[in-house]
Amino acid sequence: MPKNLGVREPNGRLSRAGREATRAVAPAAVRRLRDAALAGMAAPEWGTELGLMYLRQEIAAPLYEAGRRWSRLAAEAERAAGAPGHVASGGNLDRAPDRRPDAETEAGRREAERDKSILADRRSAGRALEAAGAAARGAVMRVCETNRPAVGAGERADLAAGLAALARHWRLQPGSRR
Repeated sequence: MPKNLGVREPNGRLSRAGREATRAVAPAAVRRLRDAALAGMAAPEWGTELGLMYLRQEIAAPLYEAGRRWSRLAAEAERAAGAPGHVASGGNLDRAPDRRPDAETEAGRREAERDKSILADRRSAGRALEAAGAAARGAVMRVCETNRPAVGAGERADLAAGLAALARHWRLQPGSRR
């Protein structure tokens, strides 16, 4: 099968209209954006493995959004369940005091209802992800929760399957039903 060379200008250079239409991002630009995100000078999502995969056009926009939502939901569910966040090795779990409002106050009741809602959303999305299979669930958790790269074609396919299941669950893809 011949390689797609794209639309060219009369001088032989790739058409700028073609590059804009495909929204191709140069590898050097991807690296600069990731470095800027890691240095705190760009949006932090571009410093994640999921963000890097999106910039490289390895995953589509609905899958990227599903991964972002899962990352956020997993972190909120950990907090809502009272579990400590991810702590680097040697971290002291006793350093951060509990800053939750008293359960007897109005703020405490609102917080408890919010936590209940977050945990219900996590369970619902978790069931959708489990339906995609154990390998897909594991790939989504590795990339979206612990920010480890998807290695190999098999793991990238598992990640895409898991993110597609979440995208359907959250109706991020055309034709997805809940």
